[in-house]
Amino acid sequence: MADIIAFDKTALPAVFNKGAVEDNDELTAGVSGGFGIISFRGRVWRVKYKGEEHVITDDSGEPRPSLEVVLLKASKAVSKQFYAKQYEEGDAAEPDCWSADGIVPDPSVMNPVSTSCATCPNNVFGSKITDTGSKAKACSDIRRVAVVPYPDIKNEAFGGPMLLRVPPSGLTEMAAMATKLKASGIPYYGVVVKLSFDLDASYPKLKFTPLRAITDTAEAQTIMELRNSPEVDYIINPPSVAPAATTTASPAQSPQPTPQAEAGSPPDPVQPAAQTETRVPSEQASSSPPSAETPVAEAPADVDALVASLLNEG
Repeated sequence: MADIIAFDKTALPAVFNKGAVEDNDELTAGVSGGFGIISFRGRVWRVKYKGEEHVITDDSGEPRPSLEVVLLKASKAVSKQFYAKQYEEGDAAEPDCWSADGIVPDPSVMNPVSTSCATCPNNVFGSKITDTGSKAKACSDIRRVAVVPYPDIKNEAFGGPMLLRVPPSGLTEMAAMATKLKASGIPYYGVVVKLSFDLDASYPKLKFTPLRAITDTAEAQTIMELRNSPEVDYIINPPSVAPAATTTASPAQSPQPTPQAEAGSPPDPVQPAAQTETRVPSEQASSSPPSAETPVAEAPADVDALVASLLNEG
């Protein structure tokens, strides 16, 4: 981009001054810098940002077995992703069909299986039979969660809040943690959570372990500001950006769509062979209206004790 010439704004005709520089926002509306995406392949954590993927390593350069994060906010809707082909090691194909809101296919899907998730034949139990003979859904349920690493809450290296898609194998575990924290009067974004893998599972099954309470006021304020930011709102609730496709094909006849997305989440976790990588569709940068500031609630005085008791229960 060429350098901006130093203009003398006093030489501009008065008619321009009536418009004010706020009109420049017309050129920036709907544009932002994007955000990072946390995923894993096998049991190796990765973050993708601005088109580059980085393996998350420890101080010795080895892949980290776990991450410490703050879960800022989660989507209320359960997203969905469908792959006509079973995942194979190293596969980075985009999903054949996916939905951010779990209601209708995303506008970027070239050949949606159905016009509605509720009536989609792949969204019912029994639409897939696993290797063990169990009934499952061919279209997987996932939840979008905005996270930041701890203690680097601002995460400037990767653009701030990042997207974590929790696959089916982790939804129950995450919900169980949230239920225990709620019973103790602790918001899930008020604790540091360790993301790791269940070593007893034959596939990468996520574990959510609350480690300690966040008691620093400045940290709490930053977390609340991020939680209520338009960036986080976009991460968990991406808006539609293109007209919906009109072509409808059956699961057996669906052609491979033109690549428009990164890889998505794997098939249903009851089929261990398919649970070796989170495959996620690409995100398009966007902006949202500013959000109102929310005051930080005081944490219970014995919050650390409550978190400790949760760990002991586990």
